[in-house]
Amino acid sequence: MINPFSSHQPGVVVALADTAKSLRLHRRLRYQVYCQQLGYEDPTRFPDGEEWDEFDEAAAHFLAYDTRRDTWIGAMRLVSPGALGLPMLRVTSLHATAARCVEEGRVAEASRICVLRDRRPNTHPPKDDSPGAWHSCAQAYAFFALIRASVGYSYRHGIEHWTFLAKRSLSRLLASVGIEDAPAGEPCQYRGLRSPRIVNVARMYKNLIEEVAAHPLCRYVSPEAYVRYSALSPRAAGMAA
Repeated sequence: MINPFSSHQPGVVVALADTAKSLRLHRRLRYQVYCQQLGYEDPTRFPDGEEWDEFDEAAAHFLAYDTRRDTWIGAMRLVSPGALGLPMLRVTSLHATAARCVEEGRVAEASRICVLRDRRPNTHPPKDDSPGAWHSCAQAYAFFALIRASVGYSYRHGIEHWTFLAKRSLSRLLASVGIEDAPAGEPCQYRGLRSPRIVNVARMYKNLIEEVAAHPLCRYVSPEAYVRYSALSPRAAGMAA
C-alpha cells in the first residue's frame, strides 16, 4: 500500500479518483469552486454540495492534496469522447483536424480544473520554503501537479491530444509551465470570450515528466505523476478524507 503523504514527500500529491469516496470528494471540491467561489453553476441544483454533470461518467477524475497543509485543494477531469461527445461541443465547434481527432477517439477534453483559494496561481517558485511563502504559491503547485498527473494518465492510456476551452490568460499560464497549445476552433462566448485549444500529449509528457528534473516546479510535487486513491494506505486514506 502507498503512503504519499509522509513528511519526506514534497508539497503536492495527485490521486486518481477511483473509489466512490474519492469521486464524492472530487464533486465537493468542484462545488466549492464552481458554485461558491466563481458562481459559474447554480448551487441550488446541487443540494448535497456536490457539483456534477452527465459527462462525469466518461471522465477520469484527479484530486490534488497539499501535504503541508494536510488538505485536498484541487481537482481536474479528462473527458473522453463518448455517446455525449465532449462538453465543449455544446457551445462551439472544432476545426476539421481537431474534429477528426475527436471522431477517432484520440483526444480528451481537459475540464473542471479548479484549485481552492481566490488568488490566481503564481507560477514563480518562492525564494524560500517558509510557511508563508508556501501558502502564497500552493495554488500554482496544485495546478501544475494536476496537469502533470493528467498528462501521465493520458500518455499511458493512448490519448494523443487534449482539447479545452480557454481564455487567453489560461494559454499564457499553460505556457509558463511548459505547455504550448494551438487554436482548435473559433472563439465563442461562454463565461466570457473563450477559444477552443488543442495540445499534443506526447510533447507535454516529454516536458513535464521525462524532463521534469529541469522544471522549476518539480521539487514541489510528488515524483510520481499520480497515485490511485484506492492504493493509498489505510493511514494515508484516513488523513486524506
